[in-house]
Amino acid sequence: GINAEYGSKEARLEKMKILLLAVCISATFALTCKRCVDSEDNAFDTVLSKYTGDIPQCNGNDQWTECGTGYDQCFHSIVSVMWNNEVVSIDSYGCSDGKDTWTPSGWDCDALKENLENTLATAGEGNDYEYEFTDCIDKLCMTDECSTYSGSTTTIASGALLLLSALFTL
Repeated sequence: GINAEYGSKEARLEKMKILLLAVCISATFALTCKRCVDSEDNAFDTVLSKYTGDIPQCNGNDQWTECGTGYDQCFHSIVSVMWNNEVVSIDSYGCSDGKDTWTPSGWDCDALKENLENTLATAGEGNDYEYEFTDCIDKLCMTDECSTYSGSTTTIASGALLLLSALFTL
């Protein structure tokens, strides 16, 4: 009776300590995301590289970076741009904040649209470049060194449900 009851309370307390430790570690854990930008057109990459600042080109390499505090997801933005009468696809990767508190580290769809309009307008001066921002999709991932990105928030919701179910089983 008493020892069995004491043992179960002790076991539950131990589970709570482990869960609390895991939550604390995950709260201070810095997410590592791919952070780069690249297109399928070398001429376009040359123009783009002049304006991306500290965002490196992917060039087939994994450009991993440790995201800062507040960033809880990685993103992969895919944009189509009409440039010089051709459709060019651009891939951009970086860190973002699911609560939209922080500006994304990298060019997500919003930043791509703004920066590409400025970049291509500047690049076009005297060069007769024509461009049109046509389509963009932001895909998200919440794990370190993502290889699979989701186009919806189901990953975020399932993560929250998993945490809640863990709390209720204690």
